Amino acid sequence: MKGQASKNARSVEIWLWSICLLTLAMVGVGGITRLTGSGLSMVEWNPIMGAIPPLSSEHWMRVFQKYQATPQFKWVNPTITLSGFKLIFFWEWFHRLLGRFIGLFYLGPWGYFAAKNLIPTGLRRTLVAGLVLGLNQAVMGWMMVKSGLVDQPHVSHYRLAAHLFLALAIMGTFCWAALNLRAVRLNRVIKAQFSFVPFSRILSVVGVLVLVQIFYGALTAGLRAGFIFNTFPKMGSEWLPDSVLMLSPFWRNFLENLAGVQFCHRVFGWSLLCSALGVFFYSRRLPLSPGQRVTIRCFTCGVLLQFLLGVLTLILAVPLPLAVMHQVVGSITFLLLLWARHSVKDNLG
Repeated sequence: MKGQASKNARSVEIWLWSICLLTLAMVGVGGITRLTGSGLSMVEWNPIMGAIPPLSSEHWMRVFQKYQATPQFKWVNPTITLSGFKLIFFWEWFHRLLGRFIGLFYLGPWGYFAAKNLIPTGLRRTLVAGLVLGLNQAVMGWMMVKSGLVDQPHVSHYRLAAHLFLALAIMGTFCWAALNLRAVRLNRVIKAQFSFVPFSRILSVVGVLVLVQIFYGALTAGLRAGFIFNTFPKMGSEWLPDSVLMLSPFWRNFLENLAGVQFCHRVFGWSLLCSALGVFFYSRRLPLSPGQRVTIRCFTCGVLLQFLLGVLTLILAVPLPLAVMHQVVGSITFLLLLWARHSVKDNLG
């Protein structure tokens, strides 16, 4: 019976990890959708029938005509052909289809595990929270698209950031829950005592820095600020160009000014890199277990890789493969931080 209980717990754990991975894939496809300008190709939100793409020439023409009435067609893609439209339509359709699949993959196993009474009591609230987050993510996705269908051919960068953060919240929620289940299933309790500053608090502060950097990454993407100042480490020939502080009031430079947002993204990138290296070297002084040291190393490597991808994406003027990798690795780095934070949460302060 004990072996069966462990097997059941592992099944639930694998399901939670699968939701994390599917959401991560959703982030990657979302990046492709944004970078190819595909997000505004579907001008209607039909949660049920929208899963079926146009199947006839007449249907394709009707959909294309609706797109031709949008600001993006008039101001950005006035010469796009039907074949070109089909390509950008595919990515937005696939993005929404993957979202529907994740919803079904979430609700189906949840119903099965609930019917078999395999869901731990503490996980039930998490699953309800995940459902709420998922529904909000779907609504925010449509609100983001809708913002680019009225007066301007681009989505709101604030809504883009909110859309990304909802995805991070979903991944973080299920990642943490899966780590909890794994710890209980393996009955891992590692005791360690030391007199340094509680390490888990340090990781929490670094986690805030990770989120701030991802936030500015979203603003940079939404404003297309990565297409200016494609030099590193300086911005052009200066460390702080005059254009960084050109808007009034002052605060707008850090949220709506392309140069200001890119400057912030650079500064927080350097800050996160130094913080991750600091965490790594500080951790070497602590009585950590081998498994805990692995989590710290993985997080540090994730930050190093993300920094390198960011630099290459910038100086090469945002090529699609590198830009998508940069976005996906940013999400992975966030999950690695959660893994490291979870590994020390009970026994290291």
